[in-house]
Amino acid sequence: MSDALHTTLKKLRLSGLLQSLDVRLQEAAGHNLSHREFLELIVQDEVLVRCERTLNRRVKAAAFREFRRVLRPGGRVSLFEPINRLNRFMRAYDAGEVKALDERIKGGFEELQPRDSDPMLDFDD
Repeated sequence: MSDALHTTLKKLRLSGLLQSLDVRLQEAAGHNLSHREFLELIVQDEVLVRCERTLNRRVKAAAFREFRRVLRPGGRVSLFEPINRLNRFMRAYDAGEVKALDERIKGGFEELQPRDSDPMLDFDD
């Protein structure tokens, strides 16, 4: 894939297509797919990625709404979501109303366990 195409797909926010394009190009060549069949496949890949992201956002939003509903005033909740050094899951939630607290917690963890020596970040998955 050319750098120009990669940049364009990123600008258009077509990450599902970007992830699968090389594989789909090989598949199209190997199975003699028509242009239409190829286009259908890459569009399906993009739709799948977008649906998955939408579902994940809705599930997380529902979880936070439920936390808010069941926590007593002043109550606390502790969340853990494993991450790797690529930070794919870092900041996967909207901290809007509690941004200052979020930053304070992040700073506290950084003091206790610097990122460069954190065993939870010492792998790529």
